[in-house]
Amino acid sequence: MKKKILVGIIVFLIAVVCIVSYVVVKKATTEGIWLGDYKYYFNLEEKTASIRDYRGNETKITLPTKIVGFKITKIDISSTKFDGGASEEDGVKVIYVPKEMDIIDIGNASSLEEIYFEDGTTNITCINIDSCNNLKIIDIPETVKSISILGLTYADKLENIEFPKEITNIGLFDLYDVLFENKHLNDKYYVVGDGVLLFYNGDEEEVVIPSGIKVIPNSVLLDNKVKELYIPDTVEKADALIIPKEATVYFGNGKIENLEDEMDCFIHGTVVAPAGSYMEQYCKEKNVDFRVMTEEEEATWREKTEAASEITYQE
Repeated sequence: MKKKILVGIIVFLIAVVCIVSYVVVKKATTEGIWLGDYKYYFNLEEKTASIRDYRGNETKITLPTKIVGFKITKIDISSTKFDGGASEEDGVKVIYVPKEMDIIDIGNASSLEEIYFEDGTTNITCINIDSCNNLKIIDIPETVKSISILGLTYADKLENIEFPKEITNIGLFDLYDVLFENKHLNDKYYVVGDGVLLFYNGDEEEVVIPSGIKVIPNSVLLDNKVKELYIPDTVEKADALIIPKEATVYFGNGKIENLEDEMDCFIHGTVVAPAGSYMEQYCKEKNVDFRVMTEEEEATWREKTEAASEITYQE
């Protein structure tokens, strides 16, 4: 009899542990759970975690890199500790981002003033900062070579962003109501890093990309007003290359690496390039309207791209 009771108790305890474990795991993977000052969301398949909230009292924080054996790769947060609660003086002002973390998504953080990425960081998948009206500094170390997504909105005190001199890629680039962008509205071409064209404020119908430019982020070529577009051989990557039906785009013999990605490229107009060029083969494979560049057109293309001026470089 006692043995049966003992077995029953053990079975009951195991059931309780299983139920509690199930509830904890479900909450950790859906709603997130608090561990110390941070609320975490766990991805069991990838064995990673993301920070979803903060309840500490520090105004300067260094984000953790691991929690219970899980690698922390992301901060996705919008909380009262970041918007200052009742007062902006109460919230987090400075964030130090370790090199292990490559996705930063912060919204409505009215107290936040400074973000520093750790020296040694090489690639950043995403920086998305929304409605951080007191943000003044985003410090990106010289070791960073690529930023896949950079989105900033409503940051009217962010006057400048110093990009690394050797950065070779900025992909999806979207700014709205940011002081940094407004300061460069009079720059026809604003170039950062290793030939990355960050801003273009020239003719909307005839767009000439200067020779020497290597990367064109998505924000530069999104205007449907373009009628003629001249792209030099130096361009190696162009994110979200969108060419309307009425437009003509002139290429040389160069190859743009991400044109094969149909999510990045929408060419509805006419491509003009030399016979036997990469673009001729590309157009055949993708069923894009193509014609061979004449000698006169090649001379015009070369003259325009090599003579383009009024280029402002980040100091």
